[in-house]
Amino acid sequence: MPKHFQFKRLIDRFGIQLTILEPTEGSTGYGPNGKKINQSPTSKVVIGVLTPLSKDEIRHAPNGTYSVHDRNLYTLEPVKPKSQVEHEGKRYTVLEIEDYTAYTDVYMYLAKGAG
Repeated sequence: MPKHFQFKRLIDRFGIQLTILEPTEGSTGYGPNGKKINQSPTSKVVIGVLTPLSKDEIRHAPNGTYSVHDRNLYTLEPVKPKSQVEHEGKRYTVLEIEDYTAYTDVYMYLAKGAG
């Protein structure tokens, strides 16, 4: 069944390169001496769009959990929750997916900004 909303061409045309740092499975553990070991996240580059939240999205957020530092993330491939997105020296944490994949050809996420 074709998707109702097709944004692939827009992302191909206006998208930017974003560095995604995905947490490694079993990223923490303990070495033979009992010290905690953290494995480095895996890095990949994706084409996507990172937009600020609208004033309405910030204003109507439950418990005021969104801020002006947060972003909407749109990509053509899935991104794991808790991944880090780097763009222009800023880092965002992917919190949740807005699953509209039954209707559109892009993946939509909320990315929490530091600050």
